Amino acid sequence: IAEDSSFTRSAHWVIRTSDLNQTVEFSKQVLGMRVLRHEENDEPCPITCNGDSATAWSKTMIGTVTEDEGYALEVTYNYGVEKYPRGTGLTSFYIMVDDLEASIKASWALGYPVKKSPTINGQATSIGPDGYRYILVSKPIFLKEISKNSFKEPFLGVKLNVRDIDTSIKFYTDILGMKVMKNNFESFLTRDETNIALGYESPKKDEDLTMMVLNQGAEAPVIEQFEGRHAISIPAKKLQEAYAVIQTNHPELIVHEIMELDEQLGILFIAIVKDFDGFEICLVSSETFDKAVKSAADFKEPDWSVRKELIATRKEQEKTRAARKMTGVIGGVTSSSFKAPKDGAGLQERATAVFNHVKDTVIAGKYSKKEGNFLFTGFWVGFFIVLTGVHQLTLLGA
Repeated sequence: IAEDSSFTRSAHWVIRTSDLNQTVEFSKQVLGMRVLRHEENDEPCPITCNGDSATAWSKTMIGTVTEDEGYALEVTYNYGVEKYPRGTGLTSFYIMVDDLEASIKASWALGYPVKKSPTINGQATSIGPDGYRYILVSKPIFLKEISKNSFKEPFLGVKLNVRDIDTSIKFYTDILGMKVMKNNFESFLTRDETNIALGYESPKKDEDLTMMVLNQGAEAPVIEQFEGRHAISIPAKKLQEAYAVIQTNHPELIVHEIMELDEQLGILFIAIVKDFDGFEICLVSSETFDKAVKSAADFKEPDWSVRKELIATRKEQEKTRAARKMTGVIGGVTSSSFKAPKDGAGLQERATAVFNHVKDTVIAGKYSKKEGNFLFTGFWVGFFIVLTGVHQLTLLGA
């Protein structure tokens, strides 16, 4: 693949992890993969690579060969995030393994359950870290019974639930240039008649690329942070053409507008869009992307001791940040911006003055909407409790 970047291909899928160490070990011992590169980021990704978490984060690319030559998983870890809500869109990853029995044993040993297929020879399903579902396929059986090609990408496919399969096919074929795949490989992934495989064709006749398997669901899929993002490496001209079609006909599908970045290895075009079901797609120009990821690969795992310290530090920073916010809430009502009521004002007038101050502070943007709702609700609950108490005291005094 590295010799020819003039064609489009699925490059990687972004997943989330609450424990990077567990995900890396699972990928190595069960899937037979390795870390391709790792990076730490102090600030949230401006194009939401790490999802909607406004926190420091890390990115770890996992695969078998460099990203310019094969498919990969982009594993994102958000400091301070311990769990991700799971949607119903991303179903499973089909992964080919050298020794199915060894992978099954390793999965159990790591604490992740596995179930062999009762009907399909050489296939088992493992529920891995953070609930991601991996369908493990025996490489010897697959090459013998399914595909005769000399090169075989271990990432066979990614399965998704869609609301309307015809609408999805039209989007991916008409706009992003995929094709409905019809071969032995495809028939293996779409044994159910409600499934269909889409993908790109390699210029090499003996090479199969990672496919998307679409499943017609009974209802629209729920898309959460769990579903991640699909990255497609596409020539710059085709990327701009696809983006122009989306911008003209479906602007609501643009997540982040197209950017032209002057990188060390060339001009990189990148745009984040989504399909009609809400699955996010990163379109990145292959001419520079392929060179950049090849150059970045060092096959080094994260420094686990450093990460341990980082995690502890981030937790303390988060505690400090939360404490400062609370201090701001408390201190805000006595700040110089507070408009105190006149002397002799009644309880209700004084309470209203405090309420208006807090409300104005939130509107000014000092606090988030969620925090503001919390403040307003808490304030009025407390206020009516106080009023009730004053009323009771008044009655007693009378």
